[in-house]
This record gives sequence, structure tokens and C-alpha cells, in this order.
Amino acid sequence: MLYADGDAEHKGDNLDREHLIAERDKDGKVNVFSIFGRAIDTIEGFFETTRYFKETTKDGETYLEFKSEDIKEAFTSAVENIKDGYAKLLAFREIFKKLNKIYEAEIDHLLKRRLGQVSEFIDLHNSYVEGALDDLVFLDLDSLKSLKTRENLYIEKDKITPHKETLAEWEQRFSEVFSDF
Repeated sequence: MLYADGDAEHKGDNLDREHLIAERDKDGKVNVFSIFGRAIDTIEGFFETTRYFKETTKDGETYLEFKSEDIKEAFTSAVENIKDGYAKLLAFREIFKKLNKIYEAEIDHLLKRRLGQVSEFIDLHNSYVEGALDDLVFLDLDSLKSLKTRENLYIEKDKITPHKETLAEWEQRFSEVFSDF
């Protein structure tokens, strides 16, 4: 919540007209840089071309692997950022359900829109993964075998649950303000 600059202990009225969902940087300041935007750019770059992948064969099975550990690490980090951010949005969805009841209004329209955008991106990510696998199958017309990956490259959004720490933190904060929270 946003308070007046002179209200260091946050005892007075908050100045919010809307609730801002954002991480804080290492200095405790609100960071409005989007982790989703950066992660989206990174992952889209991986799937615009298959040059980041190689085929390897082991025990008669052909696998799709990242060409280097650096590429694998960057991809994994971007995917984890998206999953973590989506889990935090799900936590705030739970918080806003309670706030909607308290305020007797739908105050979560921006959150719903952001959840929808991230959900659509996850679907797009999964279609890029599928497309990359399909494209590599057709590069080798003699075998036409389905390629497997050693790691699961898909984001399974139905298995992502609300971020527990975020949910607990904000439930605590709002229960201090609202007795029926």
C-alpha cells in the first residue's frame, strides 16, 4: 500500500486508488519492471529457431537437447520466472477474492487481465515447444520418429498453485486492516 512520504510508520490513510502488484528491488523500492516481459522475450528467442537444440541418440532413442549448458540454464531460468510469477498472481487472485467481498465490488479486473495474458503466454510457450519438436522431426524425413526431451520443456499451468509465501504474507497484512479478512 502507498502512504504519504512523511508517514514512515504507515499509520495514516493509504493513498492507493488501485492496488499495485509488484516485486521490490534489493533496496526495498517498488520494481515495476515486468519479469514476464523479460521471460517472454527470452523464451520466444529460443523457439524462433531450432539452432539452440541438437539431436542426440542414446540406446537407440533420439532426444532433443540444448546445445549448451548456458542455453539450458537461460531457458530454465526464464521458465521458472514465469512459473513463479504466475504462482504469485494466483496468490493475489485468492487475496482479491476476499477483497472483492469486503469492498462489494470487482476490484480485480487488472489482475484478471494480467492472469489471462500470462496464461495465454504459457499456452504460446507450449505451442512453441511442440512446434520445435515437430520441426525437428521433419528435418530427418528418413526416420520420422517422435523426438523426446530429457527434461519437460512444457509449462503445466494446471499444476501451478498459488505462491504460499505471498499468500501468507498478504493475508497477514490484510487481516491487520480488515477484521473479517
